[in-house]
Amino acid sequence: MRKLKYLRFCGVILLIFILSCNTTSPLSVRVQERIDAGKNALKANDFRKAMDKFREALDLDPDNPNANFGFILASIFDKINELNELMIQLINLLSTVGLGDLVESTPSQSPALAPQSEGVYPESVTWGRDRSGLNLLLFSLLSGNLLSFIEYTVENLSLIEKQGSLNFYLEDFIYEINLAGVVYFKMDLSGEYDLGEVYFIDFILRLLDALLKIVLSPDYQISLSTVTTVLNYVNSSDWSNRLATNSVDAIRNLIAVILNSEPHLLDFEPSEGKALLTDAANWMQEAFAKARLSLQYIFSETDPQDDDVLAYDPNKENTLLMPGVRDGEFVKYEVELPPNFLDSLQHIEQNLSGDSSVRISWVNDIAPILAVVAYTVLASGMFDAILDMMIEGIEDPSTVEFIRSFLDPGTLSVKMLQGIITVVIGDIFELDLGTFLREPTPIRALLPAWTDESDPSKDTLVFEWECPSYSLDAEMMYLLCLTGTATDSPHFVGPYSYASEITGARYPAPISADGLDSDIPYIAWQSPDFGRLLYINYYNLNPQKESVCGRAVTPDVGFHRPDLCEINAFTVDLLQDLINAVRQGFSTSSPP
Repeated sequence: MRKLKYLRFCGVILLIFILSCNTTSPLSVRVQERIDAGKNALKANDFRKAMDKFREALDLDPDNPNANFGFILASIFDKINELNELMIQLINLLSTVGLGDLVESTPSQSPALAPQSEGVYPESVTWGRDRSGLNLLLFSLLSGNLLSFIEYTVENLSLIEKQGSLNFYLEDFIYEINLAGVVYFKMDLSGEYDLGEVYFIDFILRLLDALLKIVLSPDYQISLSTVTTVLNYVNSSDWSNRLATNSVDAIRNLIAVILNSEPHLLDFEPSEGKALLTDAANWMQEAFAKARLSLQYIFSETDPQDDDVLAYDPNKENTLLMPGVRDGEFVKYEVELPPNFLDSLQHIEQNLSGDSSVRISWVNDIAPILAVVAYTVLASGMFDAILDMMIEGIEDPSTVEFIRSFLDPGTLSVKMLQGIITVVIGDIFELDLGTFLREPTPIRALLPAWTDESDPSKDTLVFEWECPSYSLDAEMMYLLCLTGTATDSPHFVGPYSYASEITGARYPAPISADGLDSDIPYIAWQSPDFGRLLYINYYNLNPQKESVCGRAVTPDVGFHRPDLCEINAFTVDLLQDLINAVRQGFSTSSPP
């Protein structure tokens, strides 16, 4: 009897287990069917259909990381295609619309320079204007169309990151960007996606978000009256003659005329310009944190790396394996990261958090990242079509062969590129990007000083040469002395007219002769340290000099924010060395 009861009890338990399996199994099957359908749509590059299928899976199982990631992947590629189509429509629009449709028809009277106090505007100027014209167009295209999408996508990526796991496998997924019949980008993105790829996509999107907010932060508004004035002036014989005589002088004049006509141009966007820059600093800081997490996760994986989209080479230290195209074939190529690459990412992250004691080093932080990015772009073959278009106009076959051989990934390496970058520009400056973004100065205040004369033809950005004749050197593409001998001279002693009584604008400080006979112009920068962004080390640039601008050139001086005299001496010294080196190279070597 007891045995019979025991058997009945076991039968009930078994029945409950079977019933429970039957109730959950159909749900998991339906979810997987929709995920598989979404993957098939991805393979066919039908991203709208893929989004629908992954969304159906999420409706059934909202916490499913594979359905969530599939939807994210499909929506990203759908957005890229949408932006591609939008760009074509925008080009067509700009080719037919009049300038008057894109500008605000309000006359304005202008301050010529930035306010004397950093980041503080004159009380007499009203900044709370409604968004319109070019500002409205940019915000419509970028903010409503792209920023909201990025931030929504990042929020979904964060859900996967919090869940702590993903195993999304995609077969035979080839993606390409085609514009007017030309394939600009082609990549095999098949393989396994895990948290390493999630963090990497998160990094790219957050960095893009930050850069877009920086682009949106200035005021681009130009009134219709300014457009009319500038067009009439450009078409005048006075400016045409000036352009024919000295193009550099004519361009400096035209920029000053535009700035004097528009008191808000390149200031902060009136609605939220400053807030956008602070937000950009936060997003950029988080982006570099995600980049570190991506690399740390990839290098910590213990499973076989053969099918991972982003993988590492177990036989080589600090070496990533990334998808690329070589001679029309899809390959995995190696990217050997510099030894302290993660430290470079962390330094930038710390500085962006607002810690100005940790500045971003050109040699130790920026150069390694530039080298990795440059090598990745070249070695991946992603943009070979664009490279072909850039060099197809070169008629000399030997020059084309030289360019192609120089850019051949087989002869390049990250280490070689980093060496080239740091040889050209050594350990001579650091950046405080966190302060630059969190306590911003408008672009208008970062420009060279310009004059505000009663006669617009006399307005100009304040550049001064140390030679009797200057122009744009056609061969070197620099603003150089062409005739006469450069003579060391003091600069910015006037006379200039600045309208400072109206705007509280900053005069360029007169600077003494600095012992350099320069072909390069001295520039009256309003903010010599570019909004507290730049720190220089003159000793590392030219240790033979005993002093410059009254400051001793010694190792203990270290990196510091330059004044107007120092930034000009520093720039002149640096560019003169580079120009002389290039000229010497041209004179001692034959063309390829």
